[in-house]
Amino acid sequence: MIFKTELPSLDATLSTMTPFWSEAYRIRFYEVEPTGRLSVPSLCRYLQQTADSHCRSAGVSLQQLRGQGRMWVIVRMRLFVFFTAIRS
Repeated sequence: MIFKTELPSLDATLSTMTPFWSEAYRIRFYEVEPTGRLSVPSLCRYLQQTADSHCRSAGVSLQQLRGQGRMWVIVRMRLFVFFTAIRS
């Protein structure tokens, strides 16, 4: 059985979102590996936090969706790290 939910107001909001979003974070000492690089799980948490901020900037917060009995989740994340910089 396939369920399809129509979200006209949500679709209109999401279609006006900027395609890119960036944020700056302060990396905590316990989020790095012994090599001094950010751990992959920590990087994924930052990406999830950034996705939430991006949605909130378009007026689609998790609290608003929860009030409508809806939510969004990141189902799959594919991450390619080609270059890692270490600042001194």
